[in-house]
Amino acid sequence: MFNTAKVFASRMDADERTMAAATLVQRLAAKNDELAEHALETGSLAARLAQSMGLSYDDVVEASLIGTLHEVGAIAVPAAVLNGLEFAAPSEVLRVQRAERRAAVALVRSVAPIADLADAVGSQFDDVVPTLTARIVVVADQYDYLVRDFEIRPGISGHEALAVLKRHAGVRYDRHVVATLGSMLRLVHLRELMEELGAACCRA
Repeated sequence: MFNTAKVFASRMDADERTMAAATLVQRLAAKNDELAEHALETGSLAARLAQSMGLSYDDVVEASLIGTLHEVGAIAVPAAVLNGLEFAAPSEVLRVQRAERRAAVALVRSVAPIADLADAVGSQFDDVVPTLTARIVVVADQYDYLVRDFEIRPGISGHEALAVLKRHAGVRYDRHVVATLGSMLRLVHLRELMEELGAACCRA
């Protein structure tokens, strides 16, 4: 079930920008719940990456908001078109992506508290992504997309997804961001192993 409380759970919860983003993602959820959940998780992962990279609090929030908003252009795309993209020709996918980009920029720009993020949200569809916070979102977006189970196909493992990102690091994906994600995943894996060992000791 879609949950707006996940948009950005921190001292920014009551902030006008966060509430404005939540309103747009609610509209996205009404169109496609899977995309809305993906957008929320992208925003959450982007915030964790930005924090791990030592970015300022404002940049962490910005990365979170860009990630949360990066799919809102789908609000303007007919549901039947969205549902058929997995089987569409590359030219049709590109056409829809361009329409999504234009819609995302227009939607975000029309909401005063987050209007300054419009270009960064739109840049997610570009070959060159200018800002570090937006490049963080590109990595977070692709990672969550690869590991997420969608109705039309299962996700792959985190290890496999990271391998995909590493293969394209320096081209589509920022090398430093991919390396940071790898470090984060290793820490998570180590923590899980320690928890398993602790549970095994308690059972012994």
